[in-house]
Amino acid sequence: MSHCAVEADLNRYLRQLDRDEARDMAIENRAAELFGRAEYRHYTFANLVEALSETSGEHAAAIESAVRSADLAAVGRTVTQASAAYWFEQAKKQAEIDIDDGCQTCYGSGCRNCEAEEA
Repeated sequence: MSHCAVEADLNRYLRQLDRDEARDMAIENRAAELFGRAEYRHYTFANLVEALSETSGEHAAAIESAVRSADLAAVGRTVTQASAAYWFEQAKKQAEIDIDDGCQTCYGSGCRNCEAEEA
């Protein structure tokens, strides 16, 4: 393989890394935005009930342990943490959908492709 081919392969690889990083950052930003909206509020009663019904693993074990020891402060903390983790994950799933359905050039940050679609 010639030097130019190796360099071209490296450049393609580096561009892909940059695109992957930009996508990941866009997803994190969108998830944080969604997490602030009413439908993802982890502290509303309905969302808290849903989160608890879906909680398993270490969050469930921590809640169970706090309840077993009758440590009400720990129960509150662990329930809140479990609910926040669940709802942030839900926001992140929706963010991935939003980003993947949007512009694959700028991931929603604004570019000529986005402007052309709006026109």
